[in-house]
Amino acid sequence: MFSPGRVTNRTMTFFSLKFLIFLVAVFVIFHLLPYKFGKVWLLLASYAFYATWSVKYTLVLLIVTLITYFCARAQAARAVKAPDASRMSPPAGARPALIAGISSVLLILVVFKFWRMGLKTLFGISDPVTGGIMSIVAPIGLSFYVLESIGYMVDVYRGKIPYEPNFLNLALFLSFFPNVLSGPIERGTGLLDQIREGVTFSYTQVKHGLCMMLWGYFLKLLIANRLAFIVDPAFSNLDDQTGLVMIIVAVFYGIQLYADFAGYSCLAIGMAETFGFTLMPNFRQPYFARDIRDFWSRWHISLSTWLRDYIYIPLGGNRKGKARQCINLFITFLVSGLWHGTGWQFIVWGGIHGVYQIASKLTSELRVRIAEKSRVKTGCTSFRIFKAVITFIFVDIAWIFFRAGSVHDALSIGKKIVCYPFFWQALENNWYMMDLDEKRFFILILELLIVLAVDILHEKKISITAWLNEQNKAFRWLVYLGAACILVLGVIRDYGIEASSFIYARF
Repeated sequence: MFSPGRVTNRTMTFFSLKFLIFLVAVFVIFHLLPYKFGKVWLLLASYAFYATWSVKYTLVLLIVTLITYFCARAQAARAVKAPDASRMSPPAGARPALIAGISSVLLILVVFKFWRMGLKTLFGISDPVTGGIMSIVAPIGLSFYVLESIGYMVDVYRGKIPYEPNFLNLALFLSFFPNVLSGPIERGTGLLDQIREGVTFSYTQVKHGLCMMLWGYFLKLLIANRLAFIVDPAFSNLDDQTGLVMIIVAVFYGIQLYADFAGYSCLAIGMAETFGFTLMPNFRQPYFARDIRDFWSRWHISLSTWLRDYIYIPLGGNRKGKARQCINLFITFLVSGLWHGTGWQFIVWGGIHGVYQIASKLTSELRVRIAEKSRVKTGCTSFRIFKAVITFIFVDIAWIFFRAGSVHDALSIGKKIVCYPFFWQALENNWYMMDLDEKRFFILILELLIVLAVDILHEKKISITAWLNEQNKAFRWLVYLGAACILVLGVIRDYGIEASSFIYARF
């Protein structure tokens, strides 16, 4: 069976030549056709792209789409106006349709993602049997388009968006090829509204989209892929590593994960923009966050807001007292852990962040009083940097569980860091470089400094593209071509090295 993390010869990854040819062809034909035909072309292209990953699993995508469509249709058939006619109330008798729709798509998600974890936990079955039931894996992107499906059905039930009677519009919403594999997780009030209303060609949008794609490729190919040559060998051979090496590797993994997923998000957002669609932002300098709550308002924004709107708030949010709010927070982050993976390490990761959130909330007033009594200047740059560093340390500790192969491995790493650091031995032998030579490692550090500089500018709300648009055209295009050349030269230098798939495609 096809594995989400596996790339075959016919698979179109975002960084393959065949995909770039595919993208140009889809782009040109889409903008040449009238929109009503163009969106049909885009739907066919999206299914063709998904089929390169797995032909048989396009059927799963279609089944989820059909369930979503008929669930919303059943709700619309029972819709009634609210007494004050100011908004749509939950349709009378629509709850059974909503429950049936959500249960059906969740059942598909659970069957594909969690049954192997259940067999391993309950019966100790873990070794895959070639061609047998244990070799079945989840369709790539399943977790993402299932959440989009649930969000749409709930929003129709709540009256936030109208039922979409055009099946092709809904099918394109759930299968749109830029974001079908790893998000952003779109809402009906975003992408679906744009599909319904139509888009037109915009040179400004195309140019900005291409710039976003260029930055996404930089993050993925020159940062994340190179960091993988440090991170992967270390986590694959834990017995050979010292505590200091694992500290350095854990930091690099946090950066790799950011570059990898933010890179994908930039690519998805940029591609969508070239077609005239605007996807929601997914990252906002997350490692500049000043506490854990701030981190989750910046990291994987489409997921964190989805969990807030469809898990945390329906559980009661902060409306039923502090104790209930803490329970709701913890449950929400356990769900986040389950969504990310089927190993117990992901559940522990989610639980850790749940504890972080609860601790942050319960100690917020105490921390303010301590800062006031200590006469600490909380508004200065040094204090903001201090808070960002502390937040990153806590986040990075949790990332160890996210990356480790098991809870046991994560605890072993923690034991190494605390008990067996071996500082000088690790530094003298440059073990932290793993499979990178000194020259590549030095170039990587320079590239990381570029990412840091760009994030600082964005944190200060300085738009690089807006600044470039104010410059002369010759200078502007010189910058574009220079950035493209740096990317191409970096890719050529790494030619022959297998590019890793996007990390979040596994979830």
